[in-house]
Amino acid sequence: MKQDLSSEQKEKFLRLHEKYSRLLLKVALESTDDPHLAHDAVQQTYERVLTMIDKIREGNQKETGGLLIRMCQQMVHYLYSKKIKAVGKQPNPDEFDMEQIPDESTRDIMKDLIQKESTEELVESLSWLHEDFRNPLIYRYVYDMTTKEIAEMLGINENLVYSRIHRAKLKIKNRLKKNGGSSGEGRAL
Repeated sequence: MKQDLSSEQKEKFLRLHEKYSRLLLKVALESTDDPHLAHDAVQQTYERVLTMIDKIREGNQKETGGLLIRMCQQMVHYLYSKKIKAVGKQPNPDEFDMEQIPDESTRDIMKDLIQKESTEELVESLSWLHEDFRNPLIYRYVYDMTTKEIAEMLGINENLVYSRIHRAKLKIKNRLKKNGGSSGEGRAL
């Protein structure tokens, strides 16, 4: 663990680790058939947790577990992509279970979606949206993370986070217009 953590932060980290480590390993193993990659993903997920320990709220088990699961899935995807690049293949997105300033109507759409649906329902209703757009959007609006935190967690530039969130909102807005307000089912965009 980092040495500059307070004893309260260390205790919180240990509680999170004890409570969620088996679940995260199960999620990682379901996302890849490589047990070494799954263990690495869980370990690196907890390394990221250390960097944002004060932002994680323990009170809501569903929210906390959901955040850690999404972080772990993202880490599996990242490590898998890194592994594939090292051997010169392109990753197959079907192997994973996963995912500028907006105008006022786009903001209202996001506000309505979050108010009407629980976190799980929201994530499921956005399953059609490609994870590159879905994950930053969920981290921002469901888990109330800053774009800087999202960028650090995903290992991308902060401007790319802004762009992906903006594009995700536009895709949602266009889909809602097309389907008359229903998110519907379909392929990832």
